[in-house]
Amino acid sequence: MATVPRYPAISSWPDPAALRAAVGTDLPPTRWETVTPETVRRFARLTGDDQPLHAAGDLPAQGGVVQGALLTALTAGLLGEVYVLPWARALYQAGYDSIRFRAPVRAGEAVRLCPRPTQFKALGGGRYWLATAIALEGPDRAGPVMTGTFLSVIVERADHDG
Repeated sequence: MATVPRYPAISSWPDPAALRAAVGTDLPPTRWETVTPETVRRFARLTGDDQPLHAAGDLPAQGGVVQGALLTALTAGLLGEVYVLPWARALYQAGYDSIRFRAPVRAGEAVRLCPRPTQFKALGGGRYWLATAIALEGPDRAGPVMTGTFLSVIVERADHDG
Protein backbone atom coordinates (compact mmCIF):
# COMPACT_ATOMS: atom_id res chain seq x y z
CA MET A 1 0.00 0.00 0.00
CA ALA A 2 1.34 3.39 -0.95
CA THR A 3 1.96 5.71 1.96
CA VAL A 4 1.42 8.78 -0.23
CA PRO A 5 -2.30 9.17 -1.02
CA ARG A 6 -3.61 10.39 -4.35
CA TYR A 7 -5.38 13.13 -2.40
CA PRO A 8 -4.65 14.47 1.08
CA ALA A 9 -5.64 12.04 3.81
CA ILE A 10 -8.64 13.14 5.86
CA SER A 11 -7.57 11.26 8.98
CA SER A 12 -4.32 10.19 10.60
CA TRP A 13 -3.83 6.56 11.55
CA PRO A 14 -0.28 6.24 12.90
CA ASP A 15 -0.90 2.75 14.32
CA PRO A 16 -3.63 0.11 14.79
CA ALA A 17 -4.59 1.57 18.19
CA ALA A 18 -5.57 4.88 16.55
CA LEU A 19 -7.88 3.06 14.16
CA ARG A 20 -9.35 0.94 16.97
CA ALA A 21 -10.07 4.13 18.95
CA ALA A 22 -12.07 5.56 16.02
CA VAL A 23 -14.63 2.73 16.01
CA GLY A 24 -18.11 4.20 16.30
CA THR A 25 -16.98 7.69 15.24
CA ASP A 26 -18.32 9.47 12.17
CA LEU A 27 -15.24 10.42 10.18
CA PRO A 28 -15.07 13.59 8.08
CA PRO A 29 -16.56 13.26 4.59
CA THR A 30 -14.21 12.77 1.66
CA ARG A 31 -13.75 15.11 -1.28
CA TRP A 32 -16.48 15.23 -3.93
CA GLU A 33 -15.89 12.88 -6.87
CA THR A 34 -17.69 13.72 -10.11
CA VAL A 35 -18.93 10.71 -12.06
CA THR A 36 -18.50 11.93 -15.62
CA PRO A 37 -20.64 10.75 -18.53
CA GLU A 38 -17.46 9.37 -20.10
CA THR A 39 -16.75 7.29 -16.97
CA VAL A 40 -20.28 5.85 -17.13
CA ARG A 41 -19.86 5.02 -20.86
CA ARG A 42 -16.44 3.41 -20.32
CA PHE A 43 -17.72 1.36 -17.40
CA ALA A 44 -20.67 0.20 -19.51
CA ARG A 45 -18.29 -0.89 -22.29
CA LEU A 46 -15.97 -2.62 -19.83
CA THR A 47 -18.71 -4.55 -18.05
CA GLY A 48 -21.19 -5.00 -20.89
CA ASP A 49 -23.81 -3.16 -18.83
CA ASP A 50 -25.33 -1.30 -21.77
CA GLN A 51 -28.88 -1.03 -20.47
CA PRO A 52 -30.67 2.10 -21.75
CA LEU A 53 -30.99 3.25 -18.12
CA HIS A 54 -27.25 4.00 -18.15
CA ALA A 55 -27.11 5.81 -21.52
CA ALA A 56 -25.34 9.04 -20.69
CA GLY A 57 -25.52 12.41 -22.40
CA ASP A 58 -23.06 15.21 -21.80
CA LEU A 59 -24.97 17.07 -19.08
CA PRO A 60 -26.34 15.83 -15.72
CA ALA A 61 -29.89 16.58 -16.92
CA GLN A 62 -29.28 14.30 -19.91
CA GLY A 63 -27.12 11.78 -18.09
CA GLY A 64 -28.12 8.23 -17.49
CA VAL A 65 -28.17 6.58 -14.10
CA VAL A 66 -24.71 5.62 -12.85
CA GLN A 67 -24.25 1.85 -12.48
CA GLY A 68 -24.41 0.57 -8.91
CA ALA A 69 -21.25 -1.45 -9.45
CA LEU A 70 -19.46 1.74 -10.53
CA LEU A 71 -20.63 3.56 -7.39
CA THR A 72 -19.42 0.64 -5.29
CA ALA A 73 -16.00 0.75 -6.98
CA LEU A 74 -15.76 4.52 -6.54
CA THR A 75 -16.65 4.10 -2.86
CA ALA A 76 -13.82 1.58 -2.44
CA GLY A 77 -11.42 4.11 -3.97
CA LEU A 78 -12.62 6.87 -1.66
CA LEU A 79 -12.31 4.50 1.29
CA GLY A 80 -8.67 3.97 0.32
CA GLU A 81 -8.19 7.71 0.78
CA VAL A 82 -9.79 7.59 4.24
CA TYR A 83 -7.57 4.78 5.48
CA VAL A 84 -4.04 5.87 4.64
CA LEU A 85 -2.14 3.54 6.96
CA PRO A 86 1.65 4.02 7.06
CA TRP A 87 1.96 0.90 9.23
CA ALA A 88 0.14 -1.35 6.73
CA ARG A 89 1.41 -3.21 3.70
CA ALA A 90 -2.08 -3.54 2.21
CA LEU A 91 -5.77 -2.93 2.79
CA TYR A 92 -7.89 -5.47 0.92
CA GLN A 93 -11.61 -5.23 0.30
CA ALA A 94 -12.90 -8.54 1.67
CA GLY A 95 -16.54 -7.93 0.84
CA TYR A 96 -19.62 -5.82 1.28
CA ASP A 97 -22.71 -6.16 3.40
CA SER A 98 -26.18 -4.71 2.91
CA ILE A 99 -25.30 -2.39 0.02
CA ARG A 100 -28.43 -0.43 -0.87
CA PHE A 101 -28.92 2.14 -3.62
CA ARG A 102 -31.27 4.71 -2.10
CA ALA A 103 -31.49 7.26 -4.91
CA PRO A 104 -30.18 7.46 -8.47
CA VAL A 105 -26.96 9.27 -9.28
CA ARG A 106 -26.88 10.76 -12.76
CA ALA A 107 -23.81 10.95 -14.96
CA GLY A 108 -22.19 14.32 -14.35
CA GLU A 109 -23.13 14.46 -10.66
CA ALA A 110 -20.69 14.30 -7.77
CA VAL A 111 -20.66 12.01 -4.75
CA ARG A 112 -18.70 11.93 -1.50
CA LEU A 113 -18.21 9.30 1.17
CA CYS A 114 -19.21 9.65 4.83
CA PRO A 115 -17.51 6.72 6.62
CA ARG A 116 -17.84 5.33 10.14
CA PRO A 117 -15.63 2.45 11.27
CA THR A 118 -17.85 0.00 13.16
CA GLN A 119 -15.51 -2.88 13.96
CA PHE A 120 -11.75 -3.33 14.20
CA LYS A 121 -10.13 -6.46 15.56
CA ALA A 122 -6.85 -8.30 15.36
CA LEU A 123 -6.95 -11.53 13.37
CA GLY A 124 -3.41 -12.59 14.30
CA GLY A 125 -0.32 -12.81 12.16
CA GLY A 126 -0.25 -9.04 11.59
CA ARG A 127 -3.74 -8.99 10.05
CA TYR A 128 -6.75 -6.93 11.14
CA TRP A 129 -10.46 -6.96 10.31
CA LEU A 130 -12.13 -3.60 9.64
CA ALA A 131 -15.82 -2.98 8.99
CA THR A 132 -16.85 0.49 7.83
CA ALA A 133 -20.43 1.72 7.56
CA ILE A 134 -20.70 3.96 4.53
CA ALA A 135 -23.11 6.59 3.36
CA LEU A 136 -22.45 7.90 -0.14
CA GLU A 137 -23.91 11.37 -0.50
CA GLY A 138 -24.99 13.22 -3.60
CA PRO A 139 -25.38 16.99 -3.78
CA ASP A 140 -28.81 18.42 -3.01
CA ARG A 141 -30.16 15.15 -1.64
CA ALA A 142 -32.15 14.73 1.54
CA GLY A 143 -30.38 11.46 2.36
CA PRO A 144 -27.61 9.19 1.12
CA VAL A 145 -27.67 7.74 -2.39
CA MET A 146 -25.99 4.52 -1.23
CA THR A 147 -25.50 2.85 2.16
CA GLY A 148 -23.90 -0.33 3.40
CA THR A 149 -20.85 -1.79 5.07
CA PHE A 150 -17.46 -2.33 3.49
CA LEU A 151 -15.41 -5.20 4.96
CA SER A 152 -11.63 -4.99 4.81
CA VAL A 153 -8.56 -6.95 5.86
CA ILE A 154 -5.47 -4.92 6.72
CA VAL A 155 -2.04 -6.55 6.54
CA GLU A 156 0.63 -4.99 8.69
CA ARG A 157 4.08 -4.21 7.28
CA ALA A 158 6.66 -6.75 8.43
CA ASP A 159 8.87 -3.97 9.83
CA HIS A 160 6.06 -2.46 11.91
CA ASP A 161 6.08 -3.18 15.62
CA GLY A 162 2.28 -3.29 16.17
